[in-house]
Amino acid sequence: MTLRAFLADDEPKSLRKLRGLLEEIGGVEIVGEAREGTTAVEDVHRLEPDLVFLDIRMPGLSGLEVAEKLPQGTQVIFTTAYDRYAVAAFELHALDYLLKPFGVDRLRKALQRVPQTAEGDGWAVARARDALGDTNALTRLFVRERGHIVPLATSDIVRLEAGEEYVTLYTEERRYLVSVRLRDFEARLDPDRFLRISRADIVNLDHVRSLSRYDASRLQVELRDGTVLVASRSRSKDLRRMAV
Repeated sequence: MTLRAFLADDEPKSLRKLRGLLEEIGGVEIVGEAREGTTAVEDVHRLEPDLVFLDIRMPGLSGLEVAEKLPQGTQVIFTTAYDRYAVAAFELHALDYLLKPFGVDRLRKALQRVPQTAEGDGWAVARARDALGDTNALTRLFVRERGHIVPLATSDIVRLEAGEEYVTLYTEERRYLVSVRLRDFEARLDPDRFLRISRADIVNLDHVRSLSRYDASRLQVELRDGTVLVASRSRSKDLRRMAV
């Protein structure tokens, strides 16, 4: 199956390189190109590509502004030399975030993230499924790790802790700081897996070892890594209702 792609970048050299890499990989038809943001929005609405490659810094509209104006469910991969936009890209549901310069192997890995359907009826079905909200729960986000932007599966997150300026994501191996509000995470995470237990804490229920009484109205939550947190009164009621 051929993937229909649209490229948007204000640098002709970058467009040529991306075009060449896609031709090397194969299976991708480039249906259009744009060198500024406003034209990109108009062309994507007209051409309805399966996938859009967006540079971040472009005249007219930035890549982030373009992404906000695309049809719901449009799959986007950002290409940029600036890693500071990675969190914003995650908020816009980007499939991937490619830091220039990137090569054919990194691009091939990004293309593997484009959703397909088990029924085999193509990219349009995947877009429709997104538009209907079936994939609303966040399954992956981008974080900074040792100077790189790397994907992190939400299933690997043990807990989230709100600070004054950042939210700290804890996995079994390490922690990451991201500048996204805890309430925004709460709105996007799978409610069957993640529960906000207090003003500052969200826990992955798959990593809860036990619940015990903390005082007359609150529960104590112990995680498998040994972390102990106290749930608020209202969230303690929610946790009690989960018990069978």
